[in-house]
Amino acid sequence: MAALSKPLGPWRSIAHLSMVRAQPCCACGVTHGVQAAHIRNATDGGMGIKPSDYWAVPLCHDCHQEQHRVGEVTFWEACGLDPWVVARYLGRTSRQSGAIAAHKAAVWSAGNG
Repeated sequence: MAALSKPLGPWRSIAHLSMVRAQPCCACGVTHGVQAAHIRNATDGGMGIKPSDYWAVPLCHDCHQEQHRVGEVTFWEACGLDPWVVARYLGRTSRQSGAIAAHKAAVWSAGNG
């Protein structure tokens, strides 16, 4: 009987989150007090598990609080933004893009192997 492999946890990167925080808020354009807000809907997060850092998008404090108050789907629809597009763009432009791609490939391989 083959041993079960341990599932890969969410990808973490302080450097990537710093780059996300250095961007203007993607909802209102504010450039100060920007936070790395993790997209939870349809990502690799779960109940009590923060999604991988490559699913972080820049939101100012006020927008981040509003997003939590009204819920992700409602917030992003009101903004007219697709947060997954923003997160993927930031992931491709991040200095950590190679590490992001490697983690996603490993997760895919583990789930389809």
